[in-house]
Amino acid sequence: EFLCGAGESQVVAPDGTVLARASRDVAEYIFADIEVARADDKRRPDGTDIFTSRRPELYRAIVADPSAQVLPAMTGAAELAVAVVQLASIGDLDEACARVAEAAAAGAQLISLPPLVGAISDPGAAIARGRDIIARLATSCGAARVATTVLLPAEGFPYQHCAVLIDRAGLVHQQAQVHPSRRFAASAPGEGFAAA
Repeated sequence: EFLCGAGESQVVAPDGTVLARASRDVAEYIFADIEVARADDKRRPDGTDIFTSRRPELYRAIVADPSAQVLPAMTGAAELAVAVVQLASIGDLDEACARVAEAAAAGAQLISLPPLVGAISDPGAAIARGRDIIARLATSCGAARVATTVLLPAEGFPYQHCAVLIDRAGLVHQQAQVHPSRRFAASAPGEGFAAA
């Protein structure tokens, strides 16, 4: 089930399953039986402890008075044609490039791909694959931009797990993962947020 969020009341189980959802259009009451004890386990599926991976220093701006914050100027298109691509085989770069080319030819301006990270047991090979992913998607995307995740080099760490934005010239923007996880335990953590 999809969490629509604002404008709806929902009862959600600790695993994210929506147990009950109020209508967007009609006033109503909802209820569901829940097992509160299931919320005691504060670990993600990969075993990462949610509380110890928190980094509150990165979110100070959220609790600050918004009237005193200087926000960056918003630029770019008011509307954007977006395509979300699912791959039959996770991490298949040939398929990803073909689907990206199809979506771009159909008019998509922003194309979202699932993570293309692959195996991380050999950081050097994983970083080389990340660079290859960026180069190959750049040749496939036409005038569109593509978002996915890859591993990139990082000073003092084996790699950095990053969300990337790619256009026909290559890497446009990267945002490092800011919260540690067991799967990417060797990743250099991001030290903030940036916008493209």
